[in-house]
Amino acid sequence: MPAGCVAPIPLSAQQIEQYLAAGRTAQARVRSAQAALISKQQNWQNVELRAPDDGVISSRTATVGSVPAAGTELFRLIRQGSAGMAGGTGVPGMFCA
Repeated sequence: MPAGCVAPIPLSAQQIEQYLAAGRTAQARVRSAQAALISKQQNWQNVELRAPDDGVISSRTATVGSVPAAGTELFRLIRQGSAGMAGGTGVPGMFCA
């Protein structure tokens, strides 16, 4: 046997089958995770933010890539046609559709 080589360790048929089964299980988990990722990516393609009225965004607390909890203020909106506001108000009607 050449220097640096290790003698092969004999494996039983049962051990070989256990290793093969573990490999198949790992491959199935990878395929499942990939399918879940594709599903989530498709869901994000359908997301829209909507305000209850037209207006100008006066401040933004949302950041690109964040996943806000339901009901979290993302923007402050000055509604079109209003005579003016002191400080602006949150838009509780914003939601993801």
